[in-house]
Amino acid sequence: MALVSAGLTSAVAARAEPSTWFYAGAGAADLNFRPEEYPMLIQLETGLGSPAKHGFVVGGLFQFHGYLANGSDLGAALRFTHASFVLGDWGAGLDLGFYQRWWGGNSTGGSARLVLGAPLGITASIGGTMGSNDQRIVSATLGIDFARLSVHRSTLLDWWHNPFPPETGDAPSASNTPDWRF
Repeated sequence: MALVSAGLTSAVAARAEPSTWFYAGAGAADLNFRPEEYPMLIQLETGLGSPAKHGFVVGGLFQFHGYLANGSDLGAALRFTHASFVLGDWGAGLDLGFYQRWWGGNSTGGSARLVLGAPLGITASIGGTMGSNDQRIVSATLGIDFARLSVHRSTLLDWWHNPFPPETGDAPSASNTPDWRF
């Protein structure tokens, strides 16, 4: 009984640092392949994924696509990417998901996006949706991923210090990884 009690009350230090995304971008969209409709697109995404220290990252996203003078789509997606993308370096990701539209002939369908990342959180997102009521959209946006710019940034540390650099799976160096545990 003493062993069971000790096993239930002892704690082992565990440290898991999930990947996160918070993207805001703007661009253009082609609604249903009609040349007269190229509305400006505001794209917002936020999500959470597996730790970047494992190399390959899988996560989930909530998405908002606002088509000015038309309406908004809400959606969710799975993101598949590499650690270098999450850690604010060059990289790419693939988002596969679904969306719901309550304007212009309600529609529900699938979405796919190729996400390209550069240092300092600069992100390009290119993709499209295909759904019910014969709805098809192709769009592209350029913006900033604020999580990749700040919290997860592991690039350009000599130029701009990150006081809480992310866990990368590499051995910590005394110069750029402070120990903030109490």
